[in-house]
Amino acid sequence: TGMFSFGQAAFYGLGAYTTALLMNHAGASFYPALAAAIALAALAGLLSGAVLVGLEPIAFIMLTFALGDLLEFVAEHARGLTGGDSGLIVSLPSSLNVVSDVNGVYYVMLAVAVVALVSAFVFVKTTPGLIVRGIREDPLRARTLGVAVNRRRLGVFTLSAAIAAVGGGLSVLSAQIVYPDVFDWRVSANALIITLIGGVGLFSGPVLGAVLLGLIDFYVGRLTTDTLLVEGGLLLAVILIAPRGVTALGRGGGAPAAPAAILRR
Repeated sequence: TGMFSFGQAAFYGLGAYTTALLMNHAGASFYPALAAAIALAALAGLLSGAVLVGLEPIAFIMLTFALGDLLEFVAEHARGLTGGDSGLIVSLPSSLNVVSDVNGVYYVMLAVAVVALVSAFVFVKTTPGLIVRGIREDPLRARTLGVAVNRRRLGVFTLSAAIAAVGGGLSVLSAQIVYPDVFDWRVSANALIITLIGGVGLFSGPVLGAVLLGLIDFYVGRLTTDTLLVEGGLLLAVILIAPRGVTALGRGGGAPAAPAAILRR
């Protein structure tokens, strides 16, 4: 719907901590704990979004950023609950332990990720999905057609909070420990970076962007610790050569910019 949020880390972190705490203290298995984490993050998205989605874009960006920063502060200082900077080690069964069964954990994460992606894809192809895409393109026209823009944006904000919580819950399996930096602004920045690299406004854009960023972290990380330098260079190249993202090039998103245009930029 055209909202650029720097607060997805807040819901990602809620997903991670809620999953970990329920498994550690309530004896819940992974899937019920993940479901509860998704529900809590969606509720947090609904309550915070009710205040945020009607704001001007700059205010929206800054306050979503502040939301993640606030929760990071809480996680750092609530040591009795979260372990603070020492982290919260998660009690996982052997079937979900990457040390004893890395392939099993991989397929669990893959299955959950596919369900989340398919659900999102189905949504964007439905009538409500087409309406929110219309809001992204021209919110004023949507309002004149009688669309409740802020209500639709609130629904999308809540949905995005739930999906971020899925990622946070899955991070519990891969890391087996949760630190307060799951609320760090760089988690939110990564979500924006993969969208810009892959393509804004295309469902496949962030998927491709995530794959590219993952490959950089994996292969470049073997050669140097300066992966941020490579990621920054890639992002700069994409913005200069293909402003609408890599995926948009093959979908009528415009040809790569000419060298003269790149130099002007």
